[in-house]
This record gives sequence, structure tokens and C-alpha cells, in this order.
Amino acid sequence: MFCEFTQVRSLASVPGGSDRGKICRCMMRSVMTNMLTNRYRVVGHKRKLAFKNCTVCKVVLEAVKNSSKSAFMDSDILTEIGDLLRNAPNQPGSSNYKKNSL
Repeated sequence: MFCEFTQVRSLASVPGGSDRGKICRCMMRSVMTNMLTNRYRVVGHKRKLAFKNCTVCKVVLEAVKNSSKSAFMDSDILTEIGDLLRNAPNQPGSSNYKKNSL
């Protein structure tokens, strides 16, 4: 368990961007696929799992705090993670993704 946690933390400690949204998106993309993010919600309801209770959530929170120069609160970071998880079904690689045809 400890070895896996440190490996994921080192993977997620890549610089992500200038604001918390960009950093969260970069961290989540480096750790999870769209198919996996489609199964989670921040607090978990409507047949989805709670992401807030996962070890990956703690890793992402820590990585976002370490990679940014300004101090972000956990609630602000969880809001960005919630936006990402909410939009996961609309991204390529997800089970519900429908490509727009022109």
C-alpha cells in the first residue's frame, strides 16, 4: 500500500498550470482515465462511488497544494475535481461519449 501511494504521488506531482482548475485537470488526467472518472462523483450518489473517500483524492489534493504557488483550500480543489468528474461522461474514452458528426 505504501509503495503504491508513493508511486502515485510521484506520478501526480507534475506541474499542471497556473490556476487550480488547470492543475486539477492535469493531476486527474495523469492518474485516472475517463472511463474510471465516469464511475465517481465527489460525494457519491446516483450509483456512483464517492471519490472524496479514495486515497487518490488525498494524493490529488496534496499534489495540487504542492504544485501551486498560492494556497488553495480543500473545498476549492474538491469543487474543481467535482467539475471534472461531472464532465467525464462527455469526454473521449468514456462509455457515454458521443462524437458530434457534422
